[in-house]
Amino acid sequence: MVAAKKLTALPDWAGSVAQPTPPLSKAVQQDNTLATKRQVTNLPPTVDPRVEYFLGQTPLLQSLKSGFGGPVHLLFPRIFRETAQDYINLLESFSLKHQIFFAKKANKAACFVQECARLGIGIDTASIEELVAALKGGVSPHLIGITGPAKNDRLLILALQQGCLLAIDALDELQRAASFARQLARPLRCLIRLRPDDQKKSRFGFSTDELPELWHQIDQLNQPQETIRMEGLSFHLSGYNTAERAAMAFTAISLLSELSPRFPYSRRINIGGGLPLSYASASAWQDFQASQSPDDFHGGKQFGGGFYPYHCETPGLDALRNILQTPNPAGKGDLASLLRAQDMELMLEPGRALLDQSGVTLFSVQGVKERKPEASKDGYSIITVDGTSFSLSEQWFDSEFLPDPRLLSSRKADCASTLPAPLFRAAIGGVSCLDSDMLSWRKIVFPRRPEVGDLLCYLNTAGYQMDSNESEFHGLPLPQKICLFLRNGVPAWCRDTDYCAVLAEDHSSWN
Repeated sequence: MVAAKKLTALPDWAGSVAQPTPPLSKAVQQDNTLATKRQVTNLPPTVDPRVEYFLGQTPLLQSLKSGFGGPVHLLFPRIFRETAQDYINLLESFSLKHQIFFAKKANKAACFVQECARLGIGIDTASIEELVAALKGGVSPHLIGITGPAKNDRLLILALQQGCLLAIDALDELQRAASFARQLARPLRCLIRLRPDDQKKSRFGFSTDELPELWHQIDQLNQPQETIRMEGLSFHLSGYNTAERAAMAFTAISLLSELSPRFPYSRRINIGGGLPLSYASASAWQDFQASQSPDDFHGGKQFGGGFYPYHCETPGLDALRNILQTPNPAGKGDLASLLRAQDMELMLEPGRALLDQSGVTLFSVQGVKERKPEASKDGYSIITVDGTSFSLSEQWFDSEFLPDPRLLSSRKADCASTLPAPLFRAAIGGVSCLDSDMLSWRKIVFPRRPEVGDLLCYLNTAGYQMDSNESEFHGLPLPQKICLFLRNGVPAWCRDTDYCAVLAEDHSSWN
């Protein structure tokens, strides 16, 4: 993994800590309950050693779960900070003018906003609530971007009052924003959002054909005095194709160069996010894809949305490096050298990539229900946990979060044992009354039968998984977010709402 600084070993002071139940090796992934005795392949996730250390604090985790009740999201602000710093370092190594905006929609936690403020990273927001959260977290208003279509009047007014940067998506939005700007006697700082020619079905941005009229409208709205300060162009691409993103960046640079005499402040290019994250090793993902079948999912569940690519050869930092080193099709050098030559600023909006390894989600086992084998079918069980699939949001995309959850036990014998035990195959359901409330439709192989009270940990859930579509369905309270960090070299925690990035500073070595 390159998107977060990795350790080659756990800290010296972590050596005596009990370790979580380890992932299954291929040698023992023969499920004793399967009549067919076929090989069952799990998908063990890649786990940062710092996360492993905190997962080894079993008494602490049990205490947090018992004290707060329900599912608990554990957050690691220091990992986020170091990952973000790696992105800053990479951009500085190319001697680029740059500005990173953390995509707030990827996670609602306050601690990550505070870490952004400490690092001088901006926040990409799309609602009044996200804008207020960014301001509350200490982010400078000029480093807050406002995206999303058809922004409502209150959001436009607050953004103008604070001096935020607006991404303009439509002509009527531009006209409304300019009217408010004149009324408030404030400049309208904005980027113009482009719609790529190969995404004609997208509802966002301006097509190439619409741009001449847009430039004319900006000229008209800037009379008799300048109201609109167009700072550059932005675009958003679905997917993770770095070549397409680089190609669109070249197109935006060319367009901005043509517009420079007309709009002299326009020197910024926002390439959006789309930096992939790698959750599992290449071999684990390859084995999983080769072996999985509909019978591996409860009810023969199939997913119209497909699966996220849980392994990527060039994730995060490597993806960004590839974009910057893409050769210039119209001349010498690469994208980075063209940006330098044109004296343009590169902006990007990573979300998931900055959150790599920065959070996990804990559930408690509430029950285990056996399902007897049907004709020509394998038997398995359904584990019910103390939360719902709303806290694991991949289901929202008609898909599933595939990396294996980790079974954590407080029983030292279970944690320490390396002897093969009867394996246990189960899907994982939520506590609601909905048949569709499944956290994992997949029948996952566990090293033993889970028991009521055991913890089930989904790893690397900070990016879009833990809170994108959480709700208080059935009157259940939203899961608590708990920040874990070191204080004087000792594990410490606080609620996300109480976290302070400055007070949580700790320079204890992880090595």
